[in-house]
Amino acid sequence: MTLGANLPPMDSTSSSPTPPKDEPMREPSPEREPEEEESEVELDNEGVIVPETVVPPEFGDPNKCVSEDDMDASQEKRSEAMAAMSDGDLQKAVDLFTEAIKLNPESGLLYAKRASILIKQKRVKAAIRDCDEALKHNPDSATAFKFRGRAHRWVLHALLAAFHSHTL
Repeated sequence: MTLGANLPPMDSTSSSPTPPKDEPMREPSPEREPEEEESEVELDNEGVIVPETVVPPEFGDPNKCVSEDDMDASQEKRSEAMAAMSDGDLQKAVDLFTEAIKLNPESGLLYAKRASILIKQKRVKAAIRDCDEALKHNPDSATAFKFRGRAHRWVLHALLAAFHSHTL
């Protein structure tokens, strides 16, 4: 079977390949020691997520029967938390949202709002946990999906930064 290739005729004078020439073996040269040690590289840790050492905020009692008074008190705590957040007191806002959640543990929006503050504090694991809880109560919550996506983006950037720092 031919594939249409034109091959030159074999040269009858060179029926065997020429043997390689014997060369004396050279001794391997000793490896050189570095004359100067490399200096420590200072890493820029801006944007790096450190492991969370703070206990995540509490959830409310899932078996609690929420009354009208509890809903009103929860809305009041939510308003106070939003005011604290706008004043820049993020920890106070987290604490107030936690109180609001304890009063009304069925509100997915409260968990999502608290997650937004946790992201600002770079507590992404707690934020993801809150968003997951918000989605249990309201599977269509765009706010919870938005903040969970932001938290996952932080985690992804941290993983990529760690990967790239080890491949230098």
